[in-house]
Amino acid sequence: MLPFQKPCMLSFQNSTIIDVDQNQNNDEDNILMDYGDASSEVGTLNPSNNQRKGGRGRGRGRGSSSTINSAACSSNTISATNGDQQRKIIHREIERQRRQEMSNLYGSLRSTLPHDYIKGKKSTSDQLEEAVNYIKDLKKNLKELKDKRDYLKTSIESTSSRHKGGVGGLSGNSTPCPGSVVMFPRRDRLDIEINVGYEKDGFSLSIALQVILDEGLGIASYTSTKVDYRFVHNIVCEVSNMACIDIDGLQQRLIVLVC
Repeated sequence: MLPFQKPCMLSFQNSTIIDVDQNQNNDEDNILMDYGDASSEVGTLNPSNNQRKGGRGRGRGRGSSSTINSAACSSNTISATNGDQQRKIIHREIERQRRQEMSNLYGSLRSTLPHDYIKGKKSTSDQLEEAVNYIKDLKKNLKELKDKRDYLKTSIESTSSRHKGGVGGLSGNSTPCPGSVVMFPRRDRLDIEINVGYEKDGFSLSIALQVILDEGLGIASYTSTKVDYRFVHNIVCEVSNMACIDIDGLQQRLIVLVC
């Protein structure tokens, strides 16, 4: 009987072991199920995980949009930089042309001015100042020539009228006057030009100077020049008040000396 009982005991033991293993497996399955339920409950109680996942998704969206915006800004920046460079190039070209034109104008101005005006004047400002002085001198000389022309016309007309009617007791049959007297009043002086023929032996410059002094004028200088068989006497008189001088009367007295 003993040999038969041993197998039974073994089978019982094996079945017991199998039951124990199954119970252990069931316990493990229950534990895993409980853990799964707990995890789901934890996930339900902590929605921040889902929000965090969603937040990460939204963050990726914002990142892609910011990348597009930065690319657009970079493109706009490049376009603005190119526009600024183009404007700078155009500005430099215009400035270069302006300087070239001004240089040409300065060169033309220097060639127009006499050498005495620009001698030793190297800077542009000094040359412009001398150009202004040259223009003023030209205007002054032009006015003097105009005054001289007017006085010459007046002298010729007065001389011809005297020859027709006689002056200072001279008859109309007297010979024409060989000389002329021209007056040039200035701001503070009086220039007198006496023109007499070379053969006029009766004219005395000293007497003419004395007539001028008797009029109350001061003589600053005088010169005598021989031009084409004639003598031209230039007398510069100092005048303090031109209104007090009888210019026409002085001219008439000097004409008597040269005729």
